Amino acid sequence: MKIIFCILPLLVFSNCCLNAQDAPGYLGKRFTVAYYASMFPNFRYGSYNKDFDERRLCALNLRNNIEAEYVLTRNMSVGADYRFLKTGTMIDIWNYSESDPDYYPSLDGYLNIKSSMAGVHVTFYKWQRGFIAPLGGYSKLGLNYMVSNGVAGTTDVSPSSSKYVRYTYEPVKSIVFTAGFGYQNIIFNYMTFNFGVDFGINSKGWGPLIQNGFEPGNINDQYDTEEGIQDGIDAMNARLASMLLLNINVGLGFIVF
Repeated sequence: MKIIFCILPLLVFSNCCLNAQDAPGYLGKRFTVAYYASMFPNFRYGSYNKDFDERRLCALNLRNNIEAEYVLTRNMSVGADYRFLKTGTMIDIWNYSESDPDYYPSLDGYLNIKSSMAGVHVTFYKWQRGFIAPLGGYSKLGLNYMVSNGVAGTTDVSPSSSKYVRYTYEPVKSIVFTAGFGYQNIIFNYMTFNFGVDFGINSKGWGPLIQNGFEPGNINDQYDTEEGIQDGIDAMNARLASMLLLNINVGLGFIVF
């Protein structure tokens, strides 16, 4: 009789938990907020140190991501995200000077880029016993609107020199498609740990990237002419396309309600 009284509460509690999991969400909670970092080693592109005077062998592509997600069914959720990044590359800048026509007008320079993306996504969680969204293996599809700003400038040139260049480009807008997969675990019933991989395609970046042989490209026309400005924009889009192509994601989140 004592054994029955000990076992009965456990059976009732287990049944309540099972019934609770019939509804979408983890323990009835559906809304999650998370931060994750997207990163990948950069060996291909010319990267630079803070003084723009040394090309590094390897750099780390890094993108910051903030995400909110709501569970719709046992194996699907929808969400919104905001992503931002800073990057750059070394390029050659064409700056011909009529006052000093004897020097070669192709100068060592840099291209600084700041970009932000806002978008929506849908996540499909693997349907198997013991797993329920947002727990388990998943695949994800996303659509983002990206705005990028770039500044090109020369290195080791005095601002008073006719060779000096500093040019700020108008914001460049594009669409980014993303797809990925990974695994999400739940810790202490209210925290999430996410590890995954994603792929991104920039609608304006693949043309310049392929055309330049997967290099950032250079400003091959006078930098402040229409052709030179387009060269700078193409270099910016190509750099972003290479950065979005493949990333490893690691993140933490909170199951809010």
